[in-house]
Amino acid sequence: MSKRLVKDLDDLRAQLDELQIDIPMDGDVSVFARSVAIGNKRTPNALAVHPMEGADGETDGSPSQLTFRRYKRFAAGGSGLLWTEAIAVVPEGRANPRQLYLHEENKDRFQRLVAETKQAAGDHCGHEPLIIAQLTHSGRYSKPAGHPAPIIAYHNSYLDKASKLDEVEYKLVDDGYLDELVDKFRLAAALALEAGFDGVDIKCCHGYLFSELLSAYSRAGKYGGEYAGRTRLLRKVVQQIHADHGDDLLVGVRLNLYDGLPKPQGWGATSEGEIDFSEPRQLIAELVQDGVDLFNATAGNPYYKPHINRPYTSGGYHPPEERLVGIQRLLHLSAKMQEAAGDIPVVGVGFSYLRAAAAKVAAAQVQNGSVQMAGFGRLSFANPNFANEILHQGQLDPKKVCTACSGCTTLMRAGQTTGCVIRDAYYRDLYRQTMSGGK
Repeated sequence: MSKRLVKDLDDLRAQLDELQIDIPMDGDVSVFARSVAIGNKRTPNALAVHPMEGADGETDGSPSQLTFRRYKRFAAGGSGLLWTEAIAVVPEGRANPRQLYLHEENKDRFQRLVAETKQAAGDHCGHEPLIIAQLTHSGRYSKPAGHPAPIIAYHNSYLDKASKLDEVEYKLVDDGYLDELVDKFRLAAALALEAGFDGVDIKCCHGYLFSELLSAYSRAGKYGGEYAGRTRLLRKVVQQIHADHGDDLLVGVRLNLYDGLPKPQGWGATSEGEIDFSEPRQLIAELVQDGVDLFNATAGNPYYKPHINRPYTSGGYHPPEERLVGIQRLLHLSAKMQEAAGDIPVVGVGFSYLRAAAAKVAAAQVQNGSVQMAGFGRLSFANPNFANEILHQGQLDPKKVCTACSGCTTLMRAGQTTGCVIRDAYYRDLYRQTMSGGK
């Protein structure tokens, strides 16, 4: 299996020819300069920062100085849409002790984060980005005190084994707990609006609680079993938040389109584990009717078969496929989502691994209508100024692109704050200290 990095567009073309993979490229990057209508608001351009968790909040869930640093750099970098990292709505649903958590007592701190982020964009770029607060419950991957404290929707034979569920104390939630979450998300959405966010995202991806419910075929009660039960909580939360705020608050969903596990343990899949888009297509159409204003495409589980979520080049995990096959899958799923969503904008995914070729491939996706916006995750860590480079220079600086080393994830798994260990001196030093045991 090749670990060869994509050097440039010519190298990408050669690799695609060798693998007989079709990925559109050679897009005109000027397409990113256009504004995108989202609900009753508009972005200044068609480039977005994906939700990238820094794991650097204060113990009470407030954004820290590192959080402010990150988002002000994103804003100054020129992206028209900043999709913030996961923000917990309940303390037990935090994925780590430093995950952001929005509540009444720290609303003013988030308000300051939004205001200073937008000010940074105005000062450096002359525009104001839209900012989406991603609201979450980490479910199976909850670690509010730094050790696993899983909150699961049902027993999944693959994930239970992978996370060694038999070795930790966990909670299998009942319908009453899930009922109460509706008001928890409603409250967090109201606080987000008061803090100045343009919208909220009901996070439903990567194996976290709402995402896990989508494959809860074996769960009894109103939140499992048939399709209507498995999608009920997500749809109810979307409907309620839309009813609460109408056009005052955008509602988005970052949605897993394929888990990579066979049915009935995985969503968007056949019993053989191949993609089955029938239920995701139905859910996307229903969410549009429920009031969703934008979608963010994604797939896989970063804790299990992570190559489906984000192809990378190093580490102890060895993917069972060529990495460009994974990129093709992500682009295909993004396009399927946009087709199902109609006029509702979709932020596409799968570009950072392509390094300097990423801008041209992303532009081709927007240009041909596969998605309305292109989102960058790991690249935003490596080079927060990526949008300005694309918009004003027509290309990405090869010396500043993401190397797809997954060092940012390594830091997070080690319980540290996270960022680019290659391009950012702060995190490079932190990574070295962490890997050397603090010596």
